[in-house]
Amino acid sequence: MLRAQLIALLAIAHIFAAASFAEAPVVLGSHEIILTYRSANTAPVDGVKVWVRTDDSAWSEARVSRYGPFAVKCRVPHDGNYSFYITLENERGRSGSPPNEQSRPHTRATVDTHPPTLQIHRVTHTQSSDNRLLLRLTVSLVDENLGEAGTHLYYRVNSENGWEDAGVVVCRNGIVTCRPPIETTGRVDLRLAATDRAGNRAVDEIQNVRIPRQSFEPAEADTAQTRILTPVKPLEPVTVAPVRLASLVEESTSEASGSTTLRHYEQARRLHEQGAEYLKQGRTSLALARFQKALEYMPEQPDMLSDLGAAYFREKQYDLAGVQFTQALEADPNHVGAIEGQALVAMVQKRYPEARSHMRHLLKLNPDNAENWLHFGDVEHVLGARAAARAAWKQAMQIDAADEFVREEANKRLSVFSEN
Repeated sequence: MLRAQLIALLAIAHIFAAASFAEAPVVLGSHEIILTYRSANTAPVDGVKVWVRTDDSAWSEARVSRYGPFAVKCRVPHDGNYSFYITLENERGRSGSPPNEQSRPHTRATVDTHPPTLQIHRVTHTQSSDNRLLLRLTVSLVDENLGEAGTHLYYRVNSENGWEDAGVVVCRNGIVTCRPPIETTGRVDLRLAATDRAGNRAVDEIQNVRIPRQSFEPAEADTAQTRILTPVKPLEPVTVAPVRLASLVEESTSEASGSTTLRHYEQARRLHEQGAEYLKQGRTSLALARFQKALEYMPEQPDMLSDLGAAYFREKQYDLAGVQFTQALEADPNHVGAIEGQALVAMVQKRYPEARSHMRHLLKLNPDNAENWLHFGDVEHVLGARAAARAAWKQAMQIDAADEFVREEANKRLSVFSEN
């Protein structure tokens, strides 16, 4: 009988955090979840089955695909709380029966893909108990899964300089109190960034904040600083979003060859994590280096190939991007990120019939993605299929999960390109 031993670490959207067996759920920033396993003996695993349930539903078997030698990938439909149960199979049998109502999950996770709501309202001055000058930021900060160290303050002396990290700050009852980030008098721009435990990020900035002398000095004029922006989405979204991974990983106790393979997998995973973070920050050259190194350890891993393609796309190296997306599809013909990448490369290079083919494939796999319907409508319009284009734009607006930007863009197209 094959006995499954599961769980050590749960990795969240390329950010890895410790988790105990089936204890408090870990927060994930992705609907795509990778479960990594090992068996208690050296017999090869022939099959892996995963069951999933939410807080108010029964167990149901999930569709999974292989992700490396010790992992499978499944997708959950929406944000929420999930429990997972896994069985392994080989010629000797399976590790257990399907779960029932009393079965204890192997792990639990909370999926949260929405960034915090963040807004700086004003900045005033106050003083500490030892008569030191303090800045008092009145803010709105709302997120159910905000970590204790997830809020950072940044500053810059003028717009020509880059942002400097002033460290972690704490928001209590809508107030952030901290010492001025610089010791000199004058004016600075401030940026507050809040990152929740799933890796979702929101930022807000306020400009021209006065820093008086470092002894306490009341300030009435600082309530009218110039507002810059109030974003509620992560900074610098990538043109082709990398597949965000969530993993259940553990260290191997198998024979030497298996240990080496798992070590390579872990090295590739960490490099992939770093590359995804650099890509999110817009540091594309660093992202390219990390993805290329990761693929040296796992050269046929479709998610890594697709993310490398995304990095090349950001660099406008469209031919190289297309090569990576093609290789990802050779490993996984239904890889959503790679299909989307191929479609966007074809659109940029004005190969619209090919883009149409990719978009149709993508919509069969993921019919509830409003942005894909928007792009599909654009392709149909360029190809002269005006009725099909309007139908696609209308479909984008009808999807409940569509964000406001996609709805606005679809509505603009429908207004400009009327039926007449």
